[in-house]
Amino acid sequence: MVNTNASMNNSSMTSSMGGAKRKPGGVNGSTTGGSAQSSDFAWNEDRVTTFVRKVPMFRELGEGDVRQLVDALEVKHYPANSVVFRQHEPGNAMFIVLDGEAFVKVSLGAFLKQGDVARLVKPCKIGRVVYPQGTECIIDNFDATRKFPFTVRTTNSGERGRVLPEELAPATHSVKAQDRVIASCRAGDYFGEQSLLQNAFRQATVVAGPQGSLTVASLSKERFLHLQLSKKIHFPKRKAVLAAHARLSQQPEIVKKAPEIKNLLVKAMQENQKLHALVPLTDQQCEQLAMHANFRDVKPGEILCHEGDPFTEDFFIVETGLYHFSVTRAISNERDRTNQFELMQDCGPGGSFGEVTLLHAHPCHCTVQAMKPGRVWCVSRQAFKHVLHSSNSGKLAEYMKCLHHIPAFDALYHSEKEHICEAMYERHFLRGEHLLTAGQKNDTFFILLQGSIVVQGAVVDRPGTYFGEQSLLDASVVDDTVSAHSPDVQVACLTKHDFEQLLEPLASILKTAKEKPDRKPAFKSIPPPGTSGSSKLPDCKRSDLRKLGLLGCGGFGAVTLEQHKTTGECYALKQLSKGYIVQQHMENATLNEKNILMLCDSPFVVQCYATFNTDQSLWFLLEPALGGELYATYSREQMHGFIDGAKFYSASVVYAFEHLHAKYVVYRDLKPENLMLTAEGRCKLTDMGLAKQTNVKTYTTCGTPDYFAPEIVANLGHHYGVDWWTLGILIHELLSGHAPFEDGDPSRTYAKINRGVQYVKFPYAQEDPEAKNVVMALLQHNPVDRLPMSSAGGVQNLKDHPWYKNFDWKAHYKGYTTAPYHPIVKSMTDMSNFRAREADLPPQMHYTPNPEWLWDKDFATNPS
Repeated sequence: MVNTNASMNNSSMTSSMGGAKRKPGGVNGSTTGGSAQSSDFAWNEDRVTTFVRKVPMFRELGEGDVRQLVDALEVKHYPANSVVFRQHEPGNAMFIVLDGEAFVKVSLGAFLKQGDVARLVKPCKIGRVVYPQGTECIIDNFDATRKFPFTVRTTNSGERGRVLPEELAPATHSVKAQDRVIASCRAGDYFGEQSLLQNAFRQATVVAGPQGSLTVASLSKERFLHLQLSKKIHFPKRKAVLAAHARLSQQPEIVKKAPEIKNLLVKAMQENQKLHALVPLTDQQCEQLAMHANFRDVKPGEILCHEGDPFTEDFFIVETGLYHFSVTRAISNERDRTNQFELMQDCGPGGSFGEVTLLHAHPCHCTVQAMKPGRVWCVSRQAFKHVLHSSNSGKLAEYMKCLHHIPAFDALYHSEKEHICEAMYERHFLRGEHLLTAGQKNDTFFILLQGSIVVQGAVVDRPGTYFGEQSLLDASVVDDTVSAHSPDVQVACLTKHDFEQLLEPLASILKTAKEKPDRKPAFKSIPPPGTSGSSKLPDCKRSDLRKLGLLGCGGFGAVTLEQHKTTGECYALKQLSKGYIVQQHMENATLNEKNILMLCDSPFVVQCYATFNTDQSLWFLLEPALGGELYATYSREQMHGFIDGAKFYSASVVYAFEHLHAKYVVYRDLKPENLMLTAEGRCKLTDMGLAKQTNVKTYTTCGTPDYFAPEIVANLGHHYGVDWWTLGILIHELLSGHAPFEDGDPSRTYAKINRGVQYVKFPYAQEDPEAKNVVMALLQHNPVDRLPMSSAGGVQNLKDHPWYKNFDWKAHYKGYTTAPYHPIVKSMTDMSNFRAREADLPPQMHYTPNPEWLWDKDFATNPS
């Protein structure tokens, strides 16, 4: 995958460069030794200026700035087949092809998977024996939730154990890395423009074509910064996604089909590697999805989906016919060319496409057109969610059956037991590993699901066997060691901390049940929506405000700076189109946003003062933060890698999350775009559009794909753990300039997320090893393993992490710590830190009220 967010290294090419000389127009030039074709290139400033204008990042620059940029370019020549840069190198320049052709190559690397033969690259302890380097073993399992994710079995002795990814390599006769040409670049194409703003590793190798020399214009990061053009660039935001609420209680239709058709559908899903990288479906789940598939007969020329269509909800499997993929938009940069290469593969019988739409709405990358008559089978997003939810419900039913046989839970109501089942999580143990250790404290309750364990010398293998229930009453010392006996033991777990997040302490429930048999359920109460914001503001009507200018645009609304006509006070006013809300089925989400905003009262969350309701729009009156977005600030001021800044801003997020979680609110959309700076440089969380108030797991697929947690990708249900995952992503991005699992294609992003943090590169690890440690502690695959989710210590574990050593948390909460960056804000009406464009305004759609559902009638806190 070629990624324009990655940057390039000029060091690999300097050895082949000859002396530099000036080209017409003041552009630096250099020629490669022995390049016979270099003299054929004639510099044309107008042509190069046109090429520069094609780079989206430069389109907002004025004529004078473009001339400066063109003058800063350096011409470089590469002989046929020579390397411009290599995959995985760091970089510091962008390139525009002026003449010749370049080929983009990607090393597929080939992740080791179950069944592959691997070899040890260093001596490792497997079981009870240390095996030497070169020992062959078979991959039995990969579990990203474990610190040592690979379970291997030696080919000679059959001994099983766990190892790290860096301790394995493909055996010579097994999986091999493959280099594949995935794109070509010709005159006018460009690559690496994001390297001018961020620090990252190249994700592809670029070589000059075999037919002649390659001539490029190079702009180094150093020259770009010297021109100070980063302060004049518009930085597009990453968009969040939200899957429309699936009606899980309504079972999708089951369509009868011949056995051979069902087999074709199941096989197509089993063989779709992209689909399994997103969600590792079981054979049973594939069969269930096949049952819900509907057929669609298509004619030659018929279009199944249009490029850019945001409303596609089906995954397609081809029974007959041939389907062509095409892209009409102009593609010049390397990342889009890479994506296009993977898209431009015609699809025939047995093929399938549209995987990401099963998770959430995603604009079609291309147009798919039938080349001849055929039939496709469609699996809807609703059917996909239903099958995954049903599978999860089956697990919960198993847990419930076990709970009914545990005397300690006899006093619990069925609804209380359901909440316990929702909170349980699964773990795997290898033979010999201890689940409980005699003499140590335990705070976890276990149910045996699969395998056998040893208790007091006896082997127990009955599924449903439970132990550790006393820990839910008090964290008691274990009397007997419980260890795994079979090669793999699977258990469901629940900690005392998680139990008490849902219900009152078990001891209290049992005591109350004994005294009052007709007691009320002991659910933790969720605080109702408050009025903390509106109570701080004198009466204010929408008509009392005067618009000063546009601050920003989001997917569903725009934010303007407004001034009160009488008092002169300034506010941010967020406007949402009611017609667009209804079209996107966002009514409940919008009401949730209002309720949560009115509930918040924290110096680390943007305050909502009032809400208005007019015929066509809903409005939020918000606290202004005129220092601008953290995202644009970091890119504009080149702050990536600034350690003190990452600590300061992440600490603000920690306090914001503490405030939200105390009110049972899961945020779900952390990213630098949603962090605002005040005039003093303080950091505040904004935009509650995807937040939800709940004390149990929720299943809606939402957030920003680069920040998705594994449980969101797999649709396993999520809660507070997703927020701490996103904090790990944020810290990594602030230090490196890019999200750790970032990729141009969501399906590849999700595949990387599922592979886990073990495969992430940390460019800052050598300078700041504790930063890598804290990021890894937050990016644990299993939510309960994330540092603040520990039942012992909670968020304090994060605050006490060595990375935050010498950071004054109490002073930060009180606003006494010095901000690492002070934005220039000249007055309360200064909007110079925002670069919103009218072109980015979301669509305004006409709204016609539905008299049967006046969903917005209670939205306003103040008259308009």
